[in-house]
Amino acid sequence: MVDGLDEGPKWRAAREGGVDMAQLEYLMSLSVEERLLRHDRALQTVRALRRAGREYYGFDPRLD
Repeated sequence: MVDGLDEGPKWRAAREGGVDMAQLEYLMSLSVEERLLRHDRALQTVRALRRAGREYYGFDPRLD
């Protein structure tokens, strides 16, 4: 049930397809600002991991 409403067919199909609807509902309960902050932290992590990979391997495998 989504906000007291009946689930639609797409919602049910996503759930039955393995989508973690509880996680989705939690993320949608966050404010826009909170979601943007989470995204920014994730982006910073990805950039740091890519930088570490370039330093370790000496190249960026995405560019090969």
